[in-house]
Amino acid sequence: MDDEIKIKEILKALNKYKKSILLIVLVITSAATIYGTFEPLKYQSKVTLIPNESKLDMGSIMGGGAGGVVSSLLGAPGSSEVTYYKAIINSTRFFRQVVKRLGYTKFYEHNIWDAEKKKWNLKKGQKEPTFEKTVGAFKEGVTLTFAPTKNLVTITYETATPELAYDVVKAISLELHNMVNKKGYIEARWKRIFVENQIKDVQKTYLELGKDLTSYYDKRQGSAALAEVDVDLSKSVWDSVFKDTVIGEFSEKDAKEMLDVDNSVVKSVPEHVYIEYLTAKKRLLVKILGVLVNNHELAKFEEAQQRLAFHIIDEPILNRSPSRNYVQQFFIFSLVGSIVFALITVFVRERLSNFKLN
Repeated sequence: MDDEIKIKEILKALNKYKKSILLIVLVITSAATIYGTFEPLKYQSKVTLIPNESKLDMGSIMGGGAGGVVSSLLGAPGSSEVTYYKAIINSTRFFRQVVKRLGYTKFYEHNIWDAEKKKWNLKKGQKEPTFEKTVGAFKEGVTLTFAPTKNLVTITYETATPELAYDVVKAISLELHNMVNKKGYIEARWKRIFVENQIKDVQKTYLELGKDLTSYYDKRQGSAALAEVDVDLSKSVWDSVFKDTVIGEFSEKDAKEMLDVDNSVVKSVPEHVYIEYLTAKKRLLVKILGVLVNNHELAKFEEAQQRLAFHIIDEPILNRSPSRNYVQQFFIFSLVGSIVFALITVFVRERLSNFKLN
């Protein structure tokens, strides 16, 4: 019985204030819908990719010591590839590189940057946007969706024009490929580069050795006086160690003292021993070169197996349909909100009216 009385009271109150309810709903919904028509449209473009399984050296990708910290925080090399890509894409450095690739003025071509005249169309008191401000705003417009179980990464960008949305997502894909493949050295790539440098050093040493032999024979022709020679063993040490390691950290004098260059000369070596020494050194270099070439081929094969590229599942497209219908959104939210607000207002008025009568 009490429930029936309450329902009757509610229906009576609704009937009593139906004009007020309709007026509140009409005013709020109309105002919100009109406001929605003036909101700038937003356009969206996205790319979905699947990273290849491999070891990423986050120290080289992120740059400096910070990368090492990121690596340790993310875990051992067995961590999910999606986690590594998440760290890369979320980094401010990555967003800076994308903005540099596009040119930060491109983000303002739809409003305050005149691309043809190459000048800003600023209102009075309006400041020219900075590079860092552009990076921050750009970062806020990017949405990252990660599905570690499916090993998928979806990158979405929403902005004022469909062309900009498409260009940005495309630039993100290219920069991600650049950062991972060209700057993110994996273990096999480091090995390949190291072996290549060793091969160059051995080839250079072999050619220098040939020059030494030729020079010695030229001096020896027509002379029987050269029965003994002084052999400088510091040359190879000086060239390889001083130039690559010591220079820039120590002075030349201190470096020579450290390497004991002055005491590296073997005097009065019989010429036949010297010739045997050079010949044996050439043979040894040929063997070393053969081993290095084999290791280089193995390193290239390893690197090909651990390729860091990713496969794009969904290519970015130029979508000219707005990603958000603000008029529809504002209408629905304002309609529901205004009805709730009107009902609360009605029941408060009814309560206050009953309270005064009592």
